[in-house]
Amino acid sequence: MRMKLRMGRQIVRACVIGCLGCAMAGCFNPDKGKLLFRPAVGDSRAIGTLTTAAVTFNLMAFQLTFDVGKEARYTFTVKAVDAEGTATLDVVYDFVKMKLSTGGEGMPAGLPLAPMLAGLDIGPVNEALNDLAGKSFTMRVSRHGEVLEVSGADEIARAMAGRIEPPAGQDATLVQDAVVGLLGNDGTLMLMSMVLFAAPDQRMKPGDSWQITAADLTQEAPPQEQMPGSLEITHTFKGREHGAALIDTAVAFELDKDAMAKAMPKGPAPGVEVAFGLTGDGTGTVRLNDSTGWLIERSLSGTCTGAIEIANLMGPGTKMAIPIQATFETRVQDVTGQS
Repeated sequence: MRMKLRMGRQIVRACVIGCLGCAMAGCFNPDKGKLLFRPAVGDSRAIGTLTTAAVTFNLMAFQLTFDVGKEARYTFTVKAVDAEGTATLDVVYDFVKMKLSTGGEGMPAGLPLAPMLAGLDIGPVNEALNDLAGKSFTMRVSRHGEVLEVSGADEIARAMAGRIEPPAGQDATLVQDAVVGLLGNDGTLMLMSMVLFAAPDQRMKPGDSWQITAADLTQEAPPQEQMPGSLEITHTFKGREHGAALIDTAVAFELDKDAMAKAMPKGPAPGVEVAFGLTGDGTGTVRLNDSTGWLIERSLSGTCTGAIEIANLMGPGTKMAIPIQATFETRVQDVTGQS
């Protein structure tokens, strides 16, 4: 009888210890419920991006329209993950291509803008972009999904810029600087921050939200590369479903007219001053693989309005404003295994 009682106590003790151990593991796991980037060395993903924008300029009695699109695909391979969870990734350009179409509703045929629009050709740009295929850069990503550093993209961008013939009268250095700004280390870091997803170091429950501002995105950049305006991105955690973490996104931004005037190059003629202001907002969704942190799908769409203000173009003291309306849409998607 005593042996049975002793065995019974041991079984109960083992069950209690086991239950406490399981409870403690769940309660005291510091990463439980967090959104973390946890790739394994050797992991490989193909990510596709598509961005489109439709821009309308209202020029007196007619409208000038631009439909712009950029499509790209990248292959990511995890080369290393250090003790702190920071991953080093090799990123290969599979392809990058752009589309451009223009129109001028109500535009008189004899207007100088008409032949200029007819002569716009995106072909040379795509020929230069074709050189990106197969080239690669390196980036480091924290366990929270933040892109910490990009290296090797500056060299790729400079080589590509050398293939682009600047417009007549345009300084080739300005063209090269613009290409490096967009496709170099800094511009690529911003782009990759859309391809991956960063979240704060906290356990997420439905309804939790956090914000990202322009200062957060450009805090390491020199003053001349700071955003001339405001940007506020609000993410709201919705929950988990079928192994995916679901997040809603809201964006609001404003490009300050006076700050843009300082950042923009000089006007088209001596004494001519150009100022540009824009405000907009948008909404979107994010789906993450909850166990690895790899992006499954991300979308964002919205609208913006503003105006280009030109002073002294028609003579000293004259001013004209060109209203602008635009819509935009961005989609990022895991396309691993797709041709």
